[in-house]
Amino acid sequence: MFAAKTRPPRIALMSAVTVWFSAAMPAVAFTLPGARQQAVDSAVSAMIGCRYDDAFRIADSLSGADPRDGTGPMLRLFTIGLRDLDFEMTIDSADFERTYAAVISRTARSVSTGGATSYSLTLTGYAKATIASFHLRKNRYLGAVQTGLDALDLLRRAKQLDSLNTDPDYFLGLYEFARADLRKKLWWVLFWFPGNRERGIQRMEACSRSARFSPLAARLSLIDMYAQSGRMADARRQLDYMTGRFPDSRFVLWARARYFETAKQFGLAAEAYAGLAESYAGQPWGRYNRHITRLDEARMRESAGDRNAALELCRDVGASCVSLPRQQRDEVCGMCQRMQAGLEKQ
Repeated sequence: MFAAKTRPPRIALMSAVTVWFSAAMPAVAFTLPGARQQAVDSAVSAMIGCRYDDAFRIADSLSGADPRDGTGPMLRLFTIGLRDLDFEMTIDSADFERTYAAVISRTARSVSTGGATSYSLTLTGYAKATIASFHLRKNRYLGAVQTGLDALDLLRRAKQLDSLNTDPDYFLGLYEFARADLRKKLWWVLFWFPGNRERGIQRMEACSRSARFSPLAARLSLIDMYAQSGRMADARRQLDYMTGRFPDSRFVLWARARYFETAKQFGLAAEAYAGLAESYAGQPWGRYNRHITRLDEARMRESAGDRNAALELCRDVGASCVSLPRQQRDEVCGMCQRMQAGLEKQ
């Protein structure tokens, strides 16, 4: 993923979001019939655009069309994961685990009849990467680490079988880039893993150029990766492209807010966070992130020198956060109180 925020960085979830955006299909060696390829492209676009019902409909249609193929269940798994990431909550654990099992089962049957291929390894690797992030959200750290390591191994093997398959590079590149942050979270397991940011960027760039189903995912990831590496012009080019393609996507809005915050263009960052808050306001599961993004906007207003606007936002959030569920209420109201106290002392 992904980012300065008013709460701890979503390291594992950021990794997950970029994984979920891409359908696990190789670059050249494997192709889909025209109609199915169009369906996959439509599903991925629907996910990025936060149109989850459309993505579910397409995924389930593919699943029903060929009960032996894992593409449909994988698209559904991606959609469930992205929806959970978008709203920062697990909406349906049973569906998540059931869909993961369907991907693994269908892929295993394919391997039993035709042997392991780069495609089957990629599909299984992406499924395991996705379920690993689900375990992390549930604080199942040991299961998450082992499943994540299994995913890395499968994707490396997929790459060895077909060097033209750049979709494994997507997750591997993300891991290379984010390794330093992962070590802070999971130092007791990952301290010995190799990797560096530049190699991670190179892998992601390869995906953006030649992957059949993940170039949009790679572009979205490169916004953050370039910005974190000080390549702001490169980040802005990717941001402008994705904004043009998906102007209403909350994932693109998050990237936009983080880009302007990194660039210290705090007024523009505040506008992006305000746009996120407005988008979440109309969503049934969006109450938590609506409050969070309003606090993010307050931070940016303060950084831009508008203390009064920041204080007014804090007071509004403080008045409404009491209606959140208890755990969210304690978190959001606590952040709000601390921010408001600091502003009032100025």
